[in-house]
Amino acid sequence: YAFRVLQLPIGVFVIAVSQVALPSLTSVISQGSGSRDIADNLYKAISLVLWFIFPCFVFVVVNSEDIVRLLYQQGAFSSHDSSMTSKVLFYYSFSLFGYGCMKVLTTYYYATGRTNYPMWVGFFTIGLHFFALYFFTKKYGVNGIAISSFCTLSINGAFLFCGLIYDRLLWPWKKTFLTLFFLVFATVASYYL
Repeated sequence: YAFRVLQLPIGVFVIAVSQVALPSLTSVISQGSGSRDIADNLYKAISLVLWFIFPCFVFVVVNSEDIVRLLYQQGAFSSHDSSMTSKVLFYYSFSLFGYGCMKVLTTYYYATGRTNYPMWVGFFTIGLHFFALYFFTKKYGVNGIAISSFCTLSINGAFLFCGLIYDRLLWPWKKTFLTLFFLVFATVASYYL
């Protein structure tokens, strides 16, 4: 039930941005643009995903119990079920960032024709997910499912990002850190206002 709630921001924002980014990335790559242009285009897509995902993440973290209670607590779904589902939703919400980056970066790899790399990263993280599921569910119970998803999706996104080194993209680090700073600042400010 918790993952169903999380599919809303994933479907509305992450998949939409990655689908819009694909033609733009393909165009820049096929024109033989420099690595700075490609990196800027990819940065814009990831930045846009983060600007959409970050407020969704904060909203779900702060209101996970209320969301689950509103959507599910009726009929046979008891308050105990709502409490358990809201905890799982809380942990699942952290996987939004990894999933968002993974989706956009996979789009980049398809645009460049390097489809083997994300495939092997996917195989590796699927295998890692089995081990993480075993470890985290043993330690944290049902919450371990969400925690293992967060870990493996984050690792997947990190490996895909590290794979950009092969393409020697001139990544706009200053813009990236500024974006992250403003995201955190805006979130903290909106939380206290």
